[in-house]
Amino acid sequence: MKIKEATINNTKQLIEMAKKLWDKCSDTEITEYIKKVLFDKNQSSFIAYDDDSSAVGFAIGSLRCDYVEGTITSPVGYLEALFVEDENRMVGIATELVNEVEKWCANFGCSEFASDCQLDNEKSRKFHEAVGFKETQKIVCYVRKIN
Repeated sequence: MKIKEATINNTKQLIEMAKKLWDKCSDTEITEYIKKVLFDKNQSSFIAYDDDSSAVGFAIGSLRCDYVEGTITSPVGYLEALFVEDENRMVGIATELVNEVEKWCANFGCSEFASDCQLDNEKSRKFHEAVGFKETQKIVCYVRKIN
């Protein structure tokens, strides 16, 4: 397995995997998001390749300068997305992707690395804890329409 930082040349690979991660989003939303990540100096993405040079996973990291729950520094490195193809799970690829994002964040002076997941996503919660993230708080978000 090999992990490389993505470039504009990897747009199609990232979009195809992102569609599987965010299957409720439109193709247009995903394409716009991936392109934004690739051109934003405060974000980066990494792709994991198997021995046959096929893309099998990706991670997106960012530098967040706004408040991040449970942190005390700024900027904070943030794991924005993580995906590994079903048939390539449970062999350490996700952990290696997380480590690459963390290294990228550290190169920008981050001393804290954060992430989030849905409260009901037990697999993600267990993974975060297994790779060293500590839960800081649980929140419920609300929205109200303005007339």
